Amino acid sequence: MKLENGLVKLFVTFKKTVKVAEPSENAVAVGLNFEEVVMGNHEFEARFRTPLRKIMHLKKNHIEKTQKKYNRQWKYVKGIRKAISRWWNRINGIANDFVKQVSRRTAKIAKRFGYDMIVLEDMNRLRDEQVKLRESWRGRFTFFTYRKLQSWIEW
Repeated sequence: MKLENGLVKLFVTFKKTVKVAEPSENAVAVGLNFEEVVMGNHEFEARFRTPLRKIMHLKKNHIEKTQKKYNRQWKYVKGIRKAISRWWNRINGIANDFVKQVSRRTAKIAKRFGYDMIVLEDMNRLRDEQVKLRESWRGRFTFFTYRKLQSWIEW
């Protein structure tokens, strides 16, 4: 639940069961890692670089530096909180723009070449494995937008 501009917003997550289809010969696969999104099959391959390095740079060099500079004070000073909030909004905007662009390109490529199915990498157990990783890698999962990409491709 979040209070924003005098309105109370409730964000609800739900689990959705999806019928697993057998991929046909005329399918294209989409795989996502931290550095790039890879799309292809036995005929072609397309790669799209993710903005994760830029996002991590913004977080480390702007948000974290500001928080360290003002130590505990940043929590109580409205101007500092607003500045940090603007950086978070910029990071979210970069991630959302990337997801929309890649999903649009994926759909266009699939349509242009006449592919009848887009197969997405299964990352259901990814969050469970996150706990076992080093702290530097765990931080990257915050900005790992696979679910958004999946929903935009489905749309």
